[in-house]
Amino acid sequence: MIDLKILDEVGELDTVVAGVAFHNGEPPALEEAYDAKTYHTILHDQYPLDEDLDREVEAFVSLMEREGVTVLRPGRHRGMQQIFARDVGFVIGDTFVRANIIADREQEMKAYDAIWSQIDPDKIVTAPDYVSVEGGDVTLLRDGRILLGCHLTTDFDRYSTARTNKYAIGFLKSLFPEREIIPLQLIKDDHDPYRGVLHLDCAFQPVGEGLAIIFPGAFRHYSDYEFLVSLFGPESVFSITREEFFEMNTNIFSLSPQKVIIDSAFARLKGWLEARGLEVLTTPYREVSKLGGLLRCTTQPLVRRY
Repeated sequence: MIDLKILDEVGELDTVVAGVAFHNGEPPALEEAYDAKTYHTILHDQYPLDEDLDREVEAFVSLMEREGVTVLRPGRHRGMQQIFARDVGFVIGDTFVRANIIADREQEMKAYDAIWSQIDPDKIVTAPDYVSVEGGDVTLLRDGRILLGCHLTTDFDRYSTARTNKYAIGFLKSLFPEREIIPLQLIKDDHDPYRGVLHLDCAFQPVGEGLAIIFPGAFRHYSDYEFLVSLFGPESVFSITREEFFEMNTNIFSLSPQKVIIDSAFARLKGWLEARGLEVLTTPYREVSKLGGLLRCTTQPLVRRY
């Protein structure tokens, strides 16, 4: 059995689930795109090939394995996009929360049955039907607080990029009464990837010992950005540009407080992290980025060591 333990985003990684990209099906029609980045990719005839996606994902997995991480994989299903393991569930403490993801992706859930069978069933909770929440919107801070990217207004159903609703706040509070849940409302736009924010991890990521990467233009309320800056301190925040937001600079993945994996294209971020003492490993992920996710999106951590 897998003894779940996730207390934050940067503890030393022991066991993680990583998505697969061996056969993603036919490119969707423009009206079938369920996030702004994929919409942009289809519109500009840049949809990536399966072999390119598979090469990038497997290189990322091999890098984690070389670093001593146990990497589990979901069952492979032809014709199904299975890269982004983060969204189907997440671990808080020793509890695995099965998410309610959008209807277009429900078939993805079945591919994880063999992994979930290795978890104590008493430690698995399924979100009720009225609760919409995906793992990309859930960030655990080292002080125990949970940051929750969300869309709280009445037009939630209007946006395919609105993934976490107001009911997720109460649901998480009921599961984890000892933790403070802090909602952060994200700007939604189904068609413009320079403006719309799919998940919180597309706009914010804690890293290392008290550092953070943030896109200031991601939040419906600028005060939420100011709150995040106050949490970490201005000198500890790497604020990314709108172009870097489009390229998904926040969506990195921590192996420990001292070591992180980033896309090899993120030169400015790499320099900033290394100047603050982190070991930065790089892997190419430009093709995967065309589908609206990156390294954190590909992973579902199950165990970190503290």
